Amino acid sequence: MPEKNSMGIKIVTGVAVIFCVLMLAEGSAYAELIVGYAPDADEIKLVDTEVDKDMPAGFPDDQVVYNGITFNLYYLDLQNNTNVGFDNDASTGPKAQARFKETLQYVASVINETGTLDVVVNESQTDGSGFLAAAGTYFSNTPGFQMGSTMSRLKNDIKPFNGYEEVYLTVDFGWNWYLDKGTPGFSQPDFLTVLLHEMTHSLGLISLCSNTGDSVVAPNVYSMWDKEVVRRTGMFNLFVGTPPEFTGALFDLTGQNLAFAGSEAFLRYGHGLAPGVYAPSTWQSGSSISHWDTGNIIGGAVMEHLVVTGTTRREWSPVDIGALVDLGYTNIDPMEVEGEGAEEGEGAEEGEGAEEGEGAEEGEGAEEGEGAEEGEGAEEGEGVEEGEGIEEGEGVEEGEGAVIEGEGAEEEGEGAVEGEGEGEGNNDGCMCNKESYQKFEIEKILDDIFMFLLMTVVLAAWRRKS
Repeated sequence: MPEKNSMGIKIVTGVAVIFCVLMLAEGSAYAELIVGYAPDADEIKLVDTEVDKDMPAGFPDDQVVYNGITFNLYYLDLQNNTNVGFDNDASTGPKAQARFKETLQYVASVINETGTLDVVVNESQTDGSGFLAAAGTYFSNTPGFQMGSTMSRLKNDIKPFNGYEEVYLTVDFGWNWYLDKGTPGFSQPDFLTVLLHEMTHSLGLISLCSNTGDSVVAPNVYSMWDKEVVRRTGMFNLFVGTPPEFTGALFDLTGQNLAFAGSEAFLRYGHGLAPGVYAPSTWQSGSSISHWDTGNIIGGAVMEHLVVTGTTRREWSPVDIGALVDLGYTNIDPMEVEGEGAEEGEGAEEGEGAEEGEGAEEGEGAEEGEGAEEGEGAEEGEGVEEGEGIEEGEGVEEGEGAVIEGEGAEEEGEGAVEGEGEGEGNNDGCMCNKESYQKFEIEKILDDIFMFLLMTVVLAAWRRKS
């Protein structure tokens, strides 16, 4: 089958698969040198921070202020008038900028941190032959497990490296990007999906381990992600000690038997096992150990090492979020306990009801009120059709209740089918008030008896007539 290297595109049984690769730069908070590392090119550079400054001078080109975080955005395409990529004059510019800002808003909405981050978007590439996009952050060369400059600034409210951004991003616009928010075409990588993947790397979900087990930055420098990487057999930590060092075996790095031991990732993954870490039989720079085990994460995740064209994954999966908590983003909302609410509130989706309120959709009822649509019944009342129910009254047709009698209506809130229910969240969407249910059963039996007697009389009359 036609195939390019791991920096490009691979066709597998007719499906176009794109490898997302990481471009990482590491640095020193207190020393004079920043160690830069671009995994796919195996490129290492040393930068003297006393002489060289990386950030553009002057005010940022744009800002995103959302949920306590201010992102200062510096677009080098704009500053250097490249007429490609993120430049305002490029055909891709406005949409690319909009999608990037939406990605940053989503990140801020989930991690719940406060502070400022400087973000440099490098001049765009256009050859379409290398990586899709690459993002990175900086690390100190001081031995230890490090969080990276992005998390460091958010947690400590101090800029780790003066003159250097916390996040940097490069995108290759030579690819056939899908820049809208709908569904990408079969051969199109989704811009939002890839941006979220790369931004997650810049948050610190990245290994600093090389194919020998040594650090790519400096001796005994590893990431918080590395701290939780284990050999699944025996849950043996690969990086331990003070300062940390690689204590595993070389076969661990390509043995397809690694996992992430963080407790939050385990709990949020929710399948009774530690999520796997990508360790293919052939070492892949920029991909090995820095991602989930692609194809073996139940339900999938943003941080798998490849992206399938024509698909989207624009929000973190539970295992992605759990890993971020384990890395140190502890302000992320705690995981909801099953049974207390379906998704966001105590009800089916947002409120205590089925979707937003305590009822089926917005109120305590089905859509707006406490009933099925507007009132406490199915539409306005508490019942189903004319009594207390569906339209205005409280009954089914003339009575007080038959199918939907309580404050909820259809899904999972405090009254999903009839009453307020016996719990506050139910996976099958049926919360039944015991008394109302018994009443419904009695009425149903009486209705059945009545219909049986009626049919008997009609049948007898028909036989006499014939």
